[in-house]
Amino acid sequence: MKKMLGAILLTAALVSPASPVAAITYGEPTGSAYGNVGSMVAEVRGDYYQVCSGTLIKHGVLLTASHCLVGIPEDWNLYVSFAEDLESPAPLIPVTGVVVHPDYGKNMANPYDVGALLFATGASSDLTPAAVAPVGYLTEMSQRELRAATFTAVGYGTIRTSRKQGPQGILDNMQRRYGEQSALSLQEAWLTLNMNEATGGKGTCYGDSGGPHFHDGYIVSLTVTGDAMCKATDKTYRLDRRWVHDFLDDNDLLP
Repeated sequence: MKKMLGAILLTAALVSPASPVAAITYGEPTGSAYGNVGSMVAEVRGDYYQVCSGTLIKHGVLLTASHCLVGIPEDWNLYVSFAEDLESPAPLIPVTGVVVHPDYGKNMANPYDVGALLFATGASSDLTPAAVAPVGYLTEMSQRELRAATFTAVGYGTIRTSRKQGPQGILDNMQRRYGEQSALSLQEAWLTLNMNEATGGKGTCYGDSGGPHFHDGYIVSLTVTGDAMCKATDKTYRLDRRWVHDFLDDNDLLP
C-alpha cells in the first residue's frame, strides 16, 4: 500500500474550492478503537494507494468528503478498508457506487463538501455505524461549552511529529490514528479546530480528508481543509446542518 500524495493533490486542486488536507498530526494509533473509521483506497494500474478517510454511518455507506470523489480517473478501481494498518492483509471491500452532493463546489462559503462511498452491506456487518450529529447540535452549544469541548479527529493521513519543520516534517503513514482537539470558532458551515502542538492541539494532514471529528459519540464534522503545513488549524465541514441531513435522507444514506 502506498500514499499517492502527488495525484491526490493534483486531483483535489482541480476540483476543490479549498486546499484539502489528508493524517493525524501528533496523534496516536487507534488500535481496535474507532473501527468504524475506514480508508478510501484506489487501485491504479496494479498498485494500491490510500486516498481519503471516512466513517461508516450505515452498513454499506462510508461518509466522506465530496472532493475525494469527483474527478476520479476511469482507470482507478476504488475500495474501502477498515484495517487498523493498511499494510496488513485485511480485505479490501469493492466500492459499488459514489454519491456526491449536487451543489458541491458551487459556493466558496459553503462548498457542500459531503459525499459517500457505497459497498455491499454485508461487508460491514461486524462493525457498528457511527451516528451523525443531529441538526443544530453545535449551534445549541454555548460559546463556553464549545470552547471547553474536546473533539477527536480520526484518519489514515500523513503525520507530523514536530512543528519545527516545513513540508519535510510531513511523514508517510498507513495506520488509523486519532488526536484530540479544541474548538477555535463556529461558522454557518464550518467548525474550526486547533491543531497547534504548542497549545496542546493535534489535527489532520494529507490523507485525512473526509474523515470524522467526533464529539460525545457523534460525528460533528468532516476533515476538509486547513493550513498547507498541517500545523495550525483544521477547518472542518459541519454535519449538524439541515442541508446535510436532507442530502443524507434524500439518498438513503442514514439508518
